[in-house]
Amino acid sequence: MSDILGITEKQLAALPFLVSAPSVKAGCNLAQISRKTFYQWKNQPKFETHLKTFKAIYTLIGHCAFKLTNEDIQDVIEDGIMEGFIVGWKGIGSFFGVSGRTVKRWHKKYGMPIRRTPENRPAITKYEAYHWLIEFNKEMEKL
Repeated sequence: MSDILGITEKQLAALPFLVSAPSVKAGCNLAQISRKTFYQWKNQPKFETHLKTFKAIYTLIGHCAFKLTNEDIQDVIEDGIMEGFIVGWKGIGSFFGVSGRTVKRWHKKYGMPIRRTPENRPAITKYEAYHWLIEFNKEMEKL
């Protein structure tokens, strides 16, 4: 999985705790890592990107739903994270840590930019997904 996301299993497992805790210290305690480890990870661009994304998702849905299992990750691989594209409602949902139905709702209600493959499957680039999430989060903060 670290090949897919560019972070380790331990880093991925720690993200939900780090974004949902009221402080860095509390998040580190819940994730069972030291603050020194957290700040070392935070200096890694891939981890920092995923941390920001998880924070934005957490803000969007109001709770932490990011417990990815190895089966979820395998589904994402089979559904197709290929060359920057995430393909299929289930694959897109797994990328965000939510269900495919939630992603469909976000697409319809909040304008998540979904395109179609030649096989008519929904797809989004990782860049578009991150960009949409960050912009959506900014809009929600204005309310």
